[in-house]
Amino acid sequence: MAAPRHFAERHSLVIIIAIGESVVSVGEAVSHSAIDGPLLGGALLGIALAIALWRTYFNAIAVAAEHRLREVRGDDRTRMARDTFTYLHLPAVAGIVMLAVGLRVMLDEVAADAHEDTPAMAVLTLYAGAALYLLTLSALRWRVRDHPSLPRLVVAAWLVLAGAVLAATPVAPLANVTIVTGTFLSLATFDAWRYGRFTRVLRLRDTN
Repeated sequence: MAAPRHFAERHSLVIIIAIGESVVSVGEAVSHSAIDGPLLGGALLGIALAIALWRTYFNAIAVAAEHRLREVRGDDRTRMARDTFTYLHLPAVAGIVMLAVGLRVMLDEVAADAHEDTPAMAVLTLYAGAALYLLTLSALRWRVRDHPSLPRLVVAAWLVLAGAVLAATPVAPLANVTIVTGTFLSLATFDAWRYGRFTRVLRLRDTN
């Protein structure tokens, strides 16, 4: 593989497209309903969630994966590319799509002025998709740096627990969107604090 940077960027575009699906979900929910305060708030939360999804991937994981791909040579590079940008990107995309589906149902419920009894399957889809995405990013980190991303494992476990509890509990759909978005924004903020300098150093090395 002669151009690891180009290879990594092409596969990262798949993540961007998948994240775009969550934005499309927000747009579709808003376009078919009269906009009021709760729906506008849900739409803004959905956009914030998309930004946080982008940050949790590109701020540390994607840069580390591309840098590691540059470091290895020969068959090791081929295996690294296969594992990180094929096998481990597929479940990440699946997680984002599940999250987008759950988000769309939540916003439809907000538009319908449903304050409780959100469909349990929609709640599970939202939280399971978010958890799958983070678990995959942790596995990707493990593959390129020989250790998983502990913050992503912790947050994924929290999302699984929260989803299981809230699926069986009458909770307003906007509350579910708020919880998931707040969780991802918190993780993105932690990443910026914990890995910001590390990411900048890797980017400088790769441009020199």
